[in-house]
Amino acid sequence: MARCALIVVWALAIAAFFVDPGSTLSTIGRWVFWLMLFTHVAEAFVFREKLRAAPGSMASNVVNTLIFGVVHVQSLPDPNAAAD
Repeated sequence: MARCALIVVWALAIAAFFVDPGSTLSTIGRWVFWLMLFTHVAEAFVFREKLRAAPGSMASNVVNTLIFGVVHVQSLPDPNAAAD
């Protein structure tokens, strides 16, 4: 559910670049876009070791973190968990 909500927010924020630049919705949408992008880049940097240790490629984990942020990071297995 959270992933769907993030996809919708990203789509609306990107759509803000294609509407009248002077409108309030455009301004808010662009702010949301840049804020989410900055936040998710920071999350990718902060969690880079967990992303590196996670299954799959580092690139796919970074892209998923840029899109879904901490929602993706929380879905990854804990690299420090002891194997049974």
